[in-house]
Amino acid sequence: MGVFYYKIPGLLGGDIDKATTYLKQAAAKTNIPEAKYPEATCSANGFVNFYCSQVLNKNGEVDEAKKLAQNFINADPKLFPAELRAENVEPLRKRRDYITAVRG
Repeated sequence: MGVFYYKIPGLLGGDIDKATTYLKQAAAKTNIPEAKYPEATCSANGFVNFYCSQVLNKNGEVDEAKKLAQNFINADPKLFPAELRAENVEPLRKRRDYITAVRG
């Protein structure tokens, strides 16, 4: 739902605050506990990291957006669950681009 609220124009129901809420919840629920990041989370789902970083950035939470993106960039791919491996192929391949998606 968070990506939906982020991508859809406001006239059609898009809402950056709802997008932020949903994507933060998704990142927290799919956090990689073994990563043990004290300042920000790192979702086991690469797309959650990407979109959450973008939404946080757009919502003015630039430092949090950068931390989330950087945590995903630095994460050891072995920490990602095997059942999400196929889903994370593309985000892992492009993870160096995540930080450039977050401007500030």
